[in-house]
Amino acid sequence: KVLILSDCLSAINSLEMKQGDLVSEEIIGCKNALNSSACSITIGWIRGHDDNTGNEFAESLAKDRARRGTPVS
Repeated sequence: KVLILSDCLSAINSLEMKQGDLVSEEIIGCKNALNSSACSITIGWIRGHDDNTGNEFAESLAKDRARRGTPVS
């Protein structure tokens, strides 16, 4: 089982509605492929800026990469 949490509700909604840009379509395709295998993926929302250790760490990594000009993939 894999649980992916994000504080970006609009991104989660675009994935759940299966609408959006090419990146959303690629993510949906990967999620569907993994779900049809032995892996189960759930994507959920988490409140941002709420002292959640994992979310704060992910945000600090993203900010660091943005300053360096290195994309986070």
